[in-house]
Amino acid sequence: MNKVYITILVMLFSMIVLAQSPEKISYQAIIRNSENNLVTNQQVGMQISILKGAVANTATPVYSEIQTVTTNANGLVSVEIGMGTSSNDFSTIDWGNGIFYIKTETDLNGGTDYTITGTSQLLSVPFALYAAKAGNVPDIEGLATQKALEDTAINLRSSIPTESDFAQIEDIPTLISELSNDVGYITRDTTLNEAEVDAFVSNNGYATKDMGNEKITNLGTPTLESDAVNKAYVDELKEQIEELKLSLNLIVKDIDGNIYNTVTIGNQIWMKENLKTTCLNDSTILDKAVENIDWNSSSPIFGWYNNEINYNNTYGALYNWYSVNTGKICPIGWHVPSDEDFKELELYLGMDSLYLDSLGFRGINEGSKLKNTNGWGNNGNGTNESGFSALPGGTGNMNAYFDNGTEGNWWSSTTTLDVEFWAIIRTLNNGSDKIKRTNLIKSAGISVRCLKD
Repeated sequence: MNKVYITILVMLFSMIVLAQSPEKISYQAIIRNSENNLVTNQQVGMQISILKGAVANTATPVYSEIQTVTTNANGLVSVEIGMGTSSNDFSTIDWGNGIFYIKTETDLNGGTDYTITGTSQLLSVPFALYAAKAGNVPDIEGLATQKALEDTAINLRSSIPTESDFAQIEDIPTLISELSNDVGYITRDTTLNEAEVDAFVSNNGYATKDMGNEKITNLGTPTLESDAVNKAYVDELKEQIEELKLSLNLIVKDIDGNIYNTVTIGNQIWMKENLKTTCLNDSTILDKAVENIDWNSSSPIFGWYNNEINYNNTYGALYNWYSVNTGKICPIGWHVPSDEDFKELELYLGMDSLYLDSLGFRGINEGSKLKNTNGWGNNGNGTNESGFSALPGGTGNMNAYFDNGTEGNWWSSTTTLDVEFWAIIRTLNNGSDKIKRTNLIKSAGISVRCLKD
């Protein structure tokens, strides 16, 4: 069954630990709704938990609190963990012993009906929190004694510059905004060593400024787990992930650069979306139907429903059969399914083999298993048990465009006995849970789904 995910994009922007009470962690997150849109200038309710354990889904909560916060114009919320409403004592967390995770639960309506959950591992423990607990670590065979740990903590604390030490440092700005100008952009191409960072920030080098919508520039390539990353690094990582998905057939990319998710149904791998390309896979540009009369052509043609490109994102483009017959409309390694390919799909979905060669609507509920759970008018949505996610892209011909939102048609590569004018298609309709096998004039414009070779 197709699942709709409500996402929360979480970023540990900075972690603040004060050497004196109260102890807290500064945490920021970007909130998005189920349509992947930013939730801006809105009060949300959050429950934040610190979990301890080797694996996130079995980790035990050691601290939990609730807070009500408001997102900014960029969907960003900023909270200080340790300052919310809680029955736990944040200062008793033993940071030096175990693996820790931060779990956030969010209610977009500002209450406590949490519908968004995210868990992130704390890959490094803030120094001051760990040092504060060093004096309470028990004597463990093979490790330093409690006294040695206490002495180490004292020595580490004593190395943090005092206010008078900080005042003696010359040419070190006291605010991030003072590095180059008065708007907060870091434009000095100067590398600070560890001692200078410790002197510049009194909490051992953790960044504590809420940057809001300001930029940080001239970041180097990260080498440590705690390092910030620049856009070039993220873009390179995204490319690597995309290449991995392509190699695993989790996605496929057409000649125009459009990326499609895929689904495995039985022994077949299908695109989960209708084709959108404007070119053949050898880069030949297809002619575009601008007027209805253009659909009366025996040359390869594509177009958009009502000649409006905004239909393309949801329903894909429309193609005549002559585009299909080039053998190059799908990405290399993929093809337009034949009539037999469609029959294999229908058989896997449960259709009786007696009906496979029949024309008209056949089967029982195989069409519902292909139709998306939304997007079909007049309560014609399906169950989408297959994950095929079919949507009603409609039809274009020399007279009109029609049936977008109520009917979807997909070309096969197979012609009928009247080879010159007709080819076999599959049709899904908002008024039926069955699959229709029928013929269509080759010059008409309908949808295309590609199948892995």
